[in-house]
Amino acid sequence: MKKFNWGTGLVIGLIIFLAFPLVLLYITVGNRQDIVVDDYYPRELKHQEVIDKQKNFHGSKAEVTITERNDSLIIRFPDSFKPETTSGHAWFYAPANKSADITLELRINEHREMTIPTTLFKASRYIIKFDFITDQKPYYTEVEWSKSIHKTTK
Repeated sequence: MKKFNWGTGLVIGLIIFLAFPLVLLYITVGNRQDIVVDDYYPRELKHQEVIDKQKNFHGSKAEVTITERNDSLIIRFPDSFKPETTSGHAWFYAPANKSADITLELRINEHREMTIPTTLFKASRYIIKFDFITDQKPYYTEVEWSKSIHKTTK
C-alpha cells in the first residue's frame, strides 16, 4: 500500500478546487428566474401616474381589508367608495411564481365587498395591486396576502 504524500494531496486539492466552481455553475443554471412582467419598460414610464393614484388613496384615509371566510377571500373597500361608481381591476401578483399571477375585474357588492374563491389561487405569497376609479378619481393601493396549504384530516 502506498503512503499519502504531498503530490497526492496536491492532486486532491486541485480536484476539489476545480469541482467547486462546476457545482456552483450547475446550481446557477438550474435556478429559474422569471421576469416580473414582460412590459416593464412601458410600465416604468407610467410610474408617476401610479404615484399620483397612491397619493389619492392615502389622502382619502381609506383602507382595503382582506379576510378569509370558509373557502373565500373577502376584500372590503372603504365606505366612502360607492359600488355603482367604482371600476377597475385587482392584480394578484405572486413574486415567487409567475404562473400563479391572476388579474380580476373589481365586482363590488352593495356591502362594498368582493368575494373570491380561494381555489383560484396557488399556495404562494401575493401582493394584491388594486387599480381602480371611483367617482371619476383614480386610486391605487397594494395589500399583501398569503395562501397557505391547509391539510385536512378526516
